[in-house]
Amino acid sequence: MCHPEIPAGAPIPDVRVTDAVIPVEDSAMPGFLALPERTPAPGILIINDVFGRSPFYEQLARRLNARSKLSD
Repeated sequence: MCHPEIPAGAPIPDVRVTDAVIPVEDSAMPGFLALPERTPAPGILIINDVFGRSPFYEQLARRLNARSKLSD
């Protein structure tokens, strides 16, 4: 893997998340979307790689979204 695993006991940021589907020609790509509490504001979209969804990237999307709340 090209990334570390999530350390045991690492907190999971409390942000709104949902599965995403990105349409592509004749198919669709799965993804993961972390959304801000307030809108308009950017969300964090993680598109799965060939190995599928990774807990590391889910945690990363949550952390980035939680950090965006700190800059209010």
